[in-house]
Amino acid sequence: MKNLRLRCITKKIISGKSLADIGSDHAALPVYLVKNGRVPRAVASDISPGSCRRLLQTVQENGLQEKIDVRRGDGLQVLAPGEVTTVVIAGLGGDTIAGILEKDWKQAESFEHFVLQPMSKAGHLRRVLAGRGWPLLQEELVREKGRYYPVLVSRPGHHPYLLSPLEEDIGPWLLRQSGYDDYLISWLGKYRQANAALDRARRSDKETLRTGMQVKIEELEDWLNAGDR
Repeated sequence: MKNLRLRCITKKIISGKSLADIGSDHAALPVYLVKNGRVPRAVASDISPGSCRRLLQTVQENGLQEKIDVRRGDGLQVLAPGEVTTVVIAGLGGDTIAGILEKDWKQAESFEHFVLQPMSKAGHLRRVLAGRGWPLLQEELVREKGRYYPVLVSRPGHHPYLLSPLEEDIGPWLLRQSGYDDYLISWLGKYRQANAALDRARRSDKETLRTGMQVKIEELEDWLNAGDR
């Protein structure tokens, strides 16, 4: 599989168990997993009629109609409670992924294992998971075409916890793992740019925002200077 994000996702699923790929688009992930014997069956879904036609075409071209069920619908509503073990939601904004889960927490919590790959607003997704008590079991970073994409693994939980602002933005796993200094440095650059922009801003809450930004800058500098996470 050439797509680095999808390749990373394949490492995070539970092998030998059924899977649903929500917002599957071209069905590349379920086709790969079924053809390579990683999962016995899969559901590939999308809300768009055009995407569903592409899904069906890909499944038919690979002769996998008996093992991959193509469904059109909104988020997890295409699944029966507990129907699959692993749910993958990839290639959407973190706020959109969070919205899919929040739409019906009871439905979401009937599934065992989640692999989530936000294209943006990963901090929002982490905050929603923490507030609901879903643990972040693992997180890996993929760099593709000059951009960084986090791949998160989570499962239903019932003990809410707090993440620091830095952990929300960067991810508690990524913050503490070695080998991601370039990623941390990129965040440090974002924080410094945002802090400089506040100097020119005319807002009543400017000083509060500046204080929060400076705290994140100082904490991130400390992480980078430690060098032995």
